[in-house]
Amino acid sequence: MKSVEVLILATMAFTASAVFRSSSLAIGIGMTISFSLIRLLICFLVFHLFTFTVFVKRDVAE
Repeated sequence: MKSVEVLILATMAFTASAVFRSSSLAIGIGMTISFSLIRLLICFLVFHLFTFTVFVKRDVAE
């Protein structure tokens, strides 16, 4: 289970390094709890909005 956590953290750090163009800044930002929680909340909301939209389209179409 720890390998999943490490994989997610590494992915977030890589994404941040691509955006900020600084590996040390990305690792510093990627390891904070507040950054991780905000990112999880944003992903949660996006996934739920996407799922709701698809569900409504399929429910109405059938």
